[in-house]
Amino acid sequence: MLRWTITFIIVAVIAGILGFGGIAGAAAGIAKILFFIFIVLFIISLFMGKKKI
Repeated sequence: MLRWTITFIIVAVIAGILGFGGIAGAAAGIAKILFFIFIVLFIISLFMGKKKI
C-alpha cells in the first residue's frame, strides 16, 4: 500500500509541474488517503504483533 501512495505522490508532482491541476489534486488526495490507511494499519500491526507468552 505504501508503494501505491508513493506512486500517486509522483503522479501528483508530475501533473502539477505540467499544469494539470485537477489530476494533480485528485492524485494528491488519493495519496493522502492511502498514506493514512497505511499508517493506521502499521500501528495496528505493531500492537497485534506483540504477543506475551
